[in-house]
Amino acid sequence: EHIITHPLIADWTGWVVPDFDAALEVVGFVLGPYVGLHDGEQILHFAEFGVVMLLFVIGLELRPIR
Repeated sequence: EHIITHPLIADWTGWVVPDFDAALEVVGFVLGPYVGLHDGEQILHFAEFGVVMLLFVIGLELRPIR
């Protein structure tokens, strides 16, 4: 979610709110039980997907040296 929201906010506003990560974590912690994320296995799948997306974005930013 951070990988998607940070570039969108940066494109729309020209800057990224520094505490945006912390705010998203707090919102996720508070709303998680209410949106059906009770099972640790479900949370693990979301976390793994987030890591994959992070690595994908990092890969897009790298320039291979030849």
